[in-house]
Amino acid sequence: MRPERLLAACESALLRPEHAHVVALGVSDGTRRLVAGPDPDATGDVFSVTKSVTATAVRAALADGVLASLDDPLTVLDRAPGVTVHRLLCMRQAWREDPDMDALAGTAADPLPAIGAALASGTAADGRPRYVNAAAHLLVRELDARTGSAAGYLSRRVLAPAGVGEHEWERDATGAPWGHAHLHLGIADLLLLGETWAAARPDLHPGTCALGPPVAPEHLAYGGGFWHGEDVLLAAGWGGQCVLVHLPTGTVLAALTRTGWTRESGTDTLPSGWASGRRLFEEHALPLLRGSPAGHRPADDERGTR
Repeated sequence: MRPERLLAACESALLRPEHAHVVALGVSDGTRRLVAGPDPDATGDVFSVTKSVTATAVRAALADGVLASLDDPLTVLDRAPGVTVHRLLCMRQAWREDPDMDALAGTAADPLPAIGAALASGTAADGRPRYVNAAAHLLVRELDARTGSAAGYLSRRVLAPAGVGEHEWERDATGAPWGHAHLHLGIADLLLLGETWAAARPDLHPGTCALGPPVAPEHLAYGGGFWHGEDVLLAAGWGGQCVLVHLPTGTVLAALTRTGWTRESGTDTLPSGWASGRRLFEEHALPLLRGSPAGHRPADDERGTR
């Protein structure tokens, strides 16, 4: 499928009010990258797409020997018995509560004690992944402790090899980048990351991170830092940002949105009834890639966790 046709089909949908917050779209077939939208040069917070970048850094750490295995215990907390990289990467860790990461980011205090206090022992009781933002930040703090600089490691081993240049990544009070959100990128950067994930897709299969039943907010199976559909790999953020890889063809689809959300206000400017980039692609691009007349619509829970 020619990327021009895919992009044109998606761009026409931007006239619909539910997609008014989409500022840029991109398509890559591995040889060409095409972008469109009202502001294709925009950059913005990609929210939970950041988690997939963090997961990619964990895989690099395994390859580099920084981590011996996914079963490595967490060392960055004094009292975290049984907490492993595997549990955090696949959202299988048990928690007493879901820490408010927005509130923690708004303080000058190290968030680690509060996150540690929210941990419970063992895995999630029902065996289902529990999608908790703090899990991804614990992974970054573990990388920070083992490498001396998670920011440097993430840039050197994930972003730079993908071709991502200058970027902004908000940090916690200790200087470590937030592992769950607040990486700021442009649409071209998302396509570059998507190409990396498309090329590495055999290694991105969760493997020992066995997939469970679909869970919110994407209502897909979750494992290894990504959402997994029948024929797609998905990195998705609150506000509709996403990178979607169509596995049979290796086609990458990306969307960047403007949410208007600020930590200070705690509010956003998303249009009423807004839809995610994933939904846009499932309605207008995936049917073309699949050779079918209609695509599957995701469950209606778009205002998921940041």
